[in-house]
Amino acid sequence: MAKWGNKGFLISPEKIVPILSMSTGFARKSDENEDTSGTPTTNTRGMELQEIELETRYLLATGTDPRAQIEDWKKQFGLRFPLHINGQQFGPDLMELDSVDFSNFTFDNRGRLLQVDAAIKLVEYVPPTTTVSSKQGETAEASNAGAMSAGASSDDKAARKTTTAR
Repeated sequence: MAKWGNKGFLISPEKIVPILSMSTGFARKSDENEDTSGTPTTNTRGMELQEIELETRYLLATGTDPRAQIEDWKKQFGLRFPLHINGQQFGPDLMELDSVDFSNFTFDNRGRLLQVDAAIKLVEYVPPTTTVSSKQGETAEASNAGAMSAGASSDDKAARKTTTAR
């Protein structure tokens, strides 16, 4: 049915991990300020990052260990994958786990976890960018620092030679 990284949502004879609900949307990114005459203006600066929220249920009786799923979701932070539904990419190229909340815990009389609901929030991942001018500035600073340390080490060598010659 759906897949994000190694996390799957499926219905099969061996395992049932359904998507109980799903939501997403789009919003423009804007800010408000006043121009010199005091008139408020809205500046549109593109789109907000897309979010996709999914809800599922893990049931021990349907082939998934709810406790293991809780631990596995914790390991997913920092990973980025596309979300595929019905074999096709849905949403942005890369989605990152923003949060996962667990609720409706059901235990047996020995304390074994039988069921848990998971609310998963994925957020569009956009890699950080650097501008050409800042990169050139960093390179120039690094070159200057390297030249300065090279010059200092030449002076140090000359000073050592002078000391040794005396």
